[in-house]
Amino acid sequence: GYVLDSLCRLEGADPRISSAVERGARVYLSDFFDAEGRARLWRGKRYPEDSHSAGTGLTVLTRLAERDLVPAEAVSRVAEYTLTHMMHRNGHAVFRRQRRGATPVFYTRWCDAPVALGFASVAGFFREAPEQS
Repeated sequence: GYVLDSLCRLEGADPRISSAVERGARVYLSDFFDAEGRARLWRGKRYPEDSHSAGTGLTVLTRLAERDLVPAEAVSRVAEYTLTHMMHRNGHAVFRRQRRGATPVFYTRWCDAPVALGFASVAGFFREAPEQS
């Protein structure tokens, strides 16, 4: 995610970057997010779920959706899963969710901040996106 985000910012520097971002977008979406919208910490492994990965994923998927490299529906799916499964009732992000429960430690910088930034990116994207019928 970080590499793709950086490459998106550098697209004008080299003509080869655009095709690298296109290829990376396909791999990122298919290997790091499942059909439910779960963000994977490690490529192809279901657990642990990780809020830092989810928050960063929301930011990067939004940037890729702005370029029509991933569908807006994928952004919605990851946002919905993150909101419903990766947040504590008190508004903090879940650090890690294992197969049998979550880690109840709050990390403002490592979890809450990336998730908040991710949701802000999603909100901006859908505010600017044309209405879909």
